[in-house]
Amino acid sequence: MILAFSGCQHLGQLKNLTNVALDPNGAPAQPAVLAEFENDPVVTSAGGWRDRRVPILRETFQRDLYGYFPDESEIVVGDVQLLDDNAYGGLATIELVPLTIRTRFGEGEWVERTIRLALAKPKAATKPSPVILKMSFCPFNETFRHDGLPNGQAEIVLPERTGKTNVSCVIKGFSPLERLQSYALGRYHVSPPIKEMIERGYAYAEINVLDYIVDASNLGSLQLELLSRGHNEDTSWGALAAWASQFSRAVDYLDTDEELDAERTAIYGHSRYAKAALVAGAFDDRIDAVIAHQSGRGGAALTRSVVGEPTSEMTATYHDWFSTAYTKRTQNSKELPFDQHQLIALLAPRPVLLGNARRDKWSDPNGAFRAAQGANPAYELFGSEGLTTERLNEFDPDADIAFWIRPGTHGEVKEDWSAFLEFLDAHF
Repeated sequence: MILAFSGCQHLGQLKNLTNVALDPNGAPAQPAVLAEFENDPVVTSAGGWRDRRVPILRETFQRDLYGYFPDESEIVVGDVQLLDDNAYGGLATIELVPLTIRTRFGEGEWVERTIRLALAKPKAATKPSPVILKMSFCPFNETFRHDGLPNGQAEIVLPERTGKTNVSCVIKGFSPLERLQSYALGRYHVSPPIKEMIERGYAYAEINVLDYIVDASNLGSLQLELLSRGHNEDTSWGALAAWASQFSRAVDYLDTDEELDAERTAIYGHSRYAKAALVAGAFDDRIDAVIAHQSGRGGAALTRSVVGEPTSEMTATYHDWFSTAYTKRTQNSKELPFDQHQLIALLAPRPVLLGNARRDKWSDPNGAFRAAQGANPAYELFGSEGLTTERLNEFDPDADIAFWIRPGTHGEVKEDWSAFLEFLDAHF
């Protein structure tokens, strides 16, 4: 079985190609991020935020939006393969690392899934290197431009009730469809500037969703069923939480590599994987910076915003992304008592960059900017200014909440990566 993966939120975004306004407009984020919430009184200190509000918000986002993470998770590291000790003109090494992820809910049985992590590390580094970890659907050999890496293939295990043991999922080379996706999303979506990262002192790591929860609603739901033993239909995690956990399990390994700086780990995701990156950062304090590019609804954009992708349409199309409880709520038009600015606030005081494009109205850049504004008071508790700008196009890479917007549509282009690296240089 050959599956096609699209980084676009939905074809409906093609109807929304007008430029978004560069001044924030619309209702401010509600509820106020430090206000009384779920019977917790007003937060007035960094200690109160960390000790009281963070646990409540994490519980709320799991219960009402993303589903619950496993009670226990661990990794078993396989044999690390050194594929190239002279890559990128002799600047880097390339390794392939198999990681078996073991998870369980409550006292249930452990469930295992093996993923692969591809890693390029600078050879000239005199001290541990900061690392950029990206999640993608692209084949490793295309991303790293190295034939020794896998070309995008995995065996998907299915529940016994389906009558099938597994399905072979393949992304091989560049088919005509994948070339179209590359054109639509930008060449840098498939092939980020790894050599430039190495030259600037960064290591680059990548994980592929195909190894854990395939990015296709029906198959993804079946995989989530296997990984959610011990939870009922309403509380089990959706794909976004599972992908966020995949980020964290990769960090488990990266933090053990003595050539990498465990205090300077940045994660990056585009589109739906940007949503997962924000969730990972919100639940894992070891992640030192997050770059979430065009994350849209369910990511950085306010759910209450009336612009862009309708929540009910998103949950109907991508029902595996969220908890069943959330899907039921949105289909019944029941408003959540919280919003995405509180997810961004869970990153405080760590740096986060929210990337956008002016003609990507579907991802609602304006709603994301107002969410960043709404998260500011949490950052201020830690002595940070948070978002320092007043308009969407005033990029400040030194800010702890940096907002980036460029001309164009949904995808990754050279300008984006220039901004991402400028942001990381400022903070790392």
